[in-house]
Order: sequence, then structure tokens, then C-alpha cells
Amino acid sequence: MTVETQLNPTQPVNQQIYRILRRDIVHCLIPPGTPLSEKEVSTRFNVSRQPVREAFIKLAENGLIQIRPQRGSYVNKISLSQYRMAALFGRLSNARWSAVRRR
Repeated sequence: MTVETQLNPTQPVNQQIYRILRRDIVHCLIPPGTPLSEKEVSTRFNVSRQPVREAFIKLAENGLIQIRPQRGSYVNKISLSQYRMAALFGRLSNARWSAVRRR
């Protein structure tokens, strides 16, 4: 995982964690098949498990991780088309945030 752990206090924590983990997964900084621990991620960001759990749910909804009750969460293997879609989504999201900040 990347070393970025600073969160912006003016933005929702779960959304920031989601974006950072999504970026790390899409850029293969967290390789496919890697187990993800709520405890480890919450320690990394110095937050409770609730925003991490919410980020995991959103990652699962977007097909980036698989949550297996009583077994853990794992990074899904992604196809080239999924990779391209996630990368495009990331660029659009970043462009939107840049536009908001310029106002």
C-alpha cells in the first residue's frame, strides 16, 4: 500500500479512503488477490473501522474488491476493460474536484 495517510478534515473520511484505495488498486499498488484488513486500513489512516467498512462496501459495489463474510475482503482480479473504466472514472473524479476547488 502507498504511504499516503493524510486525510483532509474538510472532506468525508470514507470517501477519501475509498478514493485512495481505488487508486492503489487500479494502479496495482495493491495487487489482485491481496487480502484487505479493516483493522490495517483503519490503522493506516488513524480512523475507526466504520469509514473503512463504508469504503470497502463502495469498492465492492464497483467490483474492485470482494467481501466474504467471516473470511475477509480481497482485491478482485480486474480485466483490461475494467481497468480502463476505473482509470477513466478516476480522471473524471479528479477533474471534477479540481473544478470545484477553483471556484
